Amino acid sequence: MAGQSQIAQSTYKAQDCSSAVDQVLSTTKGRLLSVKPRENRCIVTVIVPHGEQRPEKVVVRVDYSNADNGQ
Repeated sequence: MAGQSQIAQSTYKAQDCSSAVDQVLSTTKGRLLSVKPRENRCIVTVIVPHGEQRPEKVVVRVDYSNADNGQ
């Protein structure tokens, strides 16, 4: 299914969008395309190479715990 977009909900929690990006990049071995912070969630989009095949766009939704609940 190379070349098609894939959307996944992550099974791990992150502290913030920065750590979410680090986790997604280390898991997928891809290149960061974009990150969109949302309420208690980050949407991380990466491009994952597949050797000689067309790279795959992967979108991962990562929930994170907000340490500053008072804001």
